[in-house]
Amino acid sequence: MDTVPLTPRLEDCGVRRASTTWSSRTRVTRSPSPDHADHKHNKNSRHVSRTSSFRSTLSRGLSFISFRPPSFISLPFSRHSDPETSTLFSARSRTSSSIDSGRESLVFGIGTTEKLTHKWPRPQSLRTKPETQRHGATGAKLTHEAVSALLEGQGLGMDKARQWPCFKWFLLLSEITVFLYGAVAMIYVLSIWFRTSDLADVMYVADYDILVLITLAASILLLTAMVGLTGTLLNFRPILAIYTLLLWPALIAMLAVGYTGYKRATLSLDRKLNFSWSQYYTPLGRLLIQNSLRCCGFYSPLHEAAPSHRCYSRTALPGCKGKLYRFQHGNLGTIWSATFALVLLHLINIAVALLCSNHVTKTFGKGVTPRQYRLTALDVQADLHKLSKFYRPEMSKASSSGMFREDKEDTFTWGNAYR
Repeated sequence: MDTVPLTPRLEDCGVRRASTTWSSRTRVTRSPSPDHADHKHNKNSRHVSRTSSFRSTLSRGLSFISFRPPSFISLPFSRHSDPETSTLFSARSRTSSSIDSGRESLVFGIGTTEKLTHKWPRPQSLRTKPETQRHGATGAKLTHEAVSALLEGQGLGMDKARQWPCFKWFLLLSEITVFLYGAVAMIYVLSIWFRTSDLADVMYVADYDILVLITLAASILLLTAMVGLTGTLLNFRPILAIYTLLLWPALIAMLAVGYTGYKRATLSLDRKLNFSWSQYYTPLGRLLIQNSLRCCGFYSPLHEAAPSHRCYSRTALPGCKGKLYRFQHGNLGTIWSATFALVLLHLINIAVALLCSNHVTKTFGKGVTPRQYRLTALDVQADLHKLSKFYRPEMSKASSSGMFREDKEDTFTWGNAYR
């Protein structure tokens, strides 16, 4: 057989650029040559195939993320492409791949039903460009950035504090105040229960019922505050409804504490103390009061005293009536005045909860999809019918001659770009 003459390769730079540059309207090619493509051509083609395959996989799992198709169609470069053309292609490809605005289809060249793709907006965290895109990263790096943002919970309910509405801030401040005065009340009653001071025994004996009421009110307040903080941080409105409901039992407990303390402190306190010392206080209770106040008996050591090594008939200690009266008057006055002051603040917190617990997010309603936007079987069939009209272009088998090898590689690269 005679040797087939080969077409000589042109060395002009302008011809080489025209032979490797694709346009949306025309394509200028040169005559085939038997030269083999180098490793750079294979790496570029494999990168385009992997990137397009990764985008196809991502679009199945995350239906609200898609990528804009490039503004022009370009094939990977052959071994004859110069560095300037490669730089131009990489620069344009960086700016063409980004997260879309919800108006373009997921599949390039195929429009799908709105209910299957972009009927609802994407999360707010994905509307801005990731950091990698700003610095020029494309392809798999960009898609990994989007996936990482979703896995970290951005845009899925745990939004940033700077994106909170003002109603959520007011509700959070209200819950913090409920937690604070509930914690202060709990610390106070715990110091009484564990007898951290000498005067704690006096209140433990003389005002046991008020001590129990304060403990109950503090427990309800702390529970209510924790429920409210949980509902606010999770943007869960049913929990916030429970928080608003629990504020009312807490209010009742606070009113019980304030009313009991006010009634005991202002209505015949001296007579009540005299009657309680004779009828209600046990010998152990009298002994605790005598040791705490440094006194003996009620009027004198000879009047219903609890004997001890300090309290006996000829002791110089005074009676407990004056000291007990002054302690009870000051302590009960502090309790009921502080309680009624907190009741006013608690009423403000109830009003804030009623007004703001339903507006912790910018979403109106319960987030249920309206009936006209729900996906039905007819929508799926219509989308399937639309997708079935598009088929992958058939690839013709090239000749076994070596002179068509380069055209064969370009054809396979063009087919991989559509996968």
